[in-house]
Amino acid sequence: SRGAERCVFIEKDRDALRVLHDNIDMLNAGDRAEVFQGDALGPAALSRCPRPVHVIMFDPPYAMLEEPPSRKRAFDQFARLIECLDDKGFAILRTPWPFIDHVEREEAPGKFDKVPVPLLIEGAEGPETHVYGSTAVHWYMRKRT
Repeated sequence: SRGAERCVFIEKDRDALRVLHDNIDMLNAGDRAEVFQGDALGPAALSRCPRPVHVIMFDPPYAMLEEPPSRKRAFDQFARLIECLDDKGFAILRTPWPFIDHVEREEAPGKFDKVPVPLLIEGAEGPETHVYGSTAVHWYMRKRT
C-alpha cells in the first residue's frame, strides 16, 4: 500500500497469515508480495531476504522479548538481517515500552531492579527510538565500514 516494488512476509501464526493474505488481496498487491509460513528466526527466513534489501520490519512477539535467551535469539537474527541492507536501507525493531529487564541484585537475592534492555545491535548504527504509548520502534542502519 506504500508503493514498494516487492515485499516478503514471513509469519508463523496461521491467523495472522490469513489476515495478511486478506490485506494483500484487498490491496491487489499479490504480484508484489511473497508470503511464507515459517519461523522468522530460522535460517529459511534469512535465505528469503532479498539482497540487498531497503527496509526490514522486525516485529517479534513481545513474550519472546521478555526472556533474555529468546531475546538474544531474536536480536541475533535481527543483526543477521541488517547485514542484508543496502547502503541507505534501514531496519525497524518493534518492542514493548518501556523495554526493561528485571535484574536480581547481587547484594540482595530475591530483590530485583528494573533496568533498560540494551538496544545496541552488532553491525548496526542506532537505534533511533520513537515511542508510541506502550510500543516503541527502533530504527537502525547497517554500520558503514
